[in-house]
Amino acid sequence: MKPKILTLICDPITREALEIRTEPDSRGHLQEFLINPKTSRRFPIRDGIPIFLEGEVSGANKNYQKANSLAIAKVRFLHRLICSHLKCKR
Repeated sequence: MKPKILTLICDPITREALEIRTEPDSRGHLQEFLINPKTSRRFPIRDGIPIFLEGEVSGANKNYQKANSLAIAKVRFLHRLICSHLKCKR
């Protein structure tokens, strides 16, 4: 997520400023998230988009989220496959 976006968003409940932080997940991959430093309330960032929803999404939104996640996983898999075949440098 671009740091400039922090000037446009805030904690949806307290309206306080948020900070971007990064920490490893259970698999050791770095995960970005937003945090309200005063309340320690955290908001995950997925594919550069902060998630401010609480709880599970449902209905059409859940179907879209599943389809989007599947598509992103397929693109990442194909990218890795092509790069390993062509020996791409990252």
